[in-house]
Amino acid sequence: MGKSTTLKMFEDEGILTWSADEAVSRLYEKDGEAVLKVQSLTPESIVNNSVSRENLREQVKKRPEILLSLELIVNPLIKTDRENFLRSNSQEKAVVLDLPLLFENKMESDFDKIVVVSASARVQKERVLSRNTMDIKLLNIIKSKQISDKEKRSRADFIFETTSIERTKEDVKKFLKEVGISNA
Repeated sequence: MGKSTTLKMFEDEGILTWSADEAVSRLYEKDGEAVLKVQSLTPESIVNNSVSRENLREQVKKRPEILLSLELIVNPLIKTDRENFLRSNSQEKAVVLDLPLLFENKMESDFDKIVVVSASARVQKERVLSRNTMDIKLLNIIKSKQISDKEKRSRADFIFETTSIERTKEDVKKFLKEVGISNA
């Protein structure tokens, strides 16, 4: 959808950000907090005391049923990482968090404003499949766990259409101005 690119735009505006994907990377790195727990679920996914995302993706494609167990392992660790970030930055005027599955995990009430970053289904599919980390089977497994884009849009305070870099930059600036955080 363009979440990472949009998050970087907030950083460029001087806003502190947190990304669930980056938290997962820290949890999966060598001797990270999730490594031994993931190993108990799928030993094939561990290489050199870290979680190999490539191996883990292959395991999820072979055994989609492990995805729920994986979420039960990783989600509490992500939550702790997020809470630590928020606590250590509580004096900031604003912070922006990138949370995939925000609505699915019923977390929207935890936040003051919800921005949904959106692109058409075709564009989303093209973007995701252009990465070497994703194929159509894994995309379909992941999408099956998500609510529809239409539902996300209906629950958002702001919607950023990520049809172009320029438009998204404008949306970020407009959002910051509307919530009184503009650096301009």
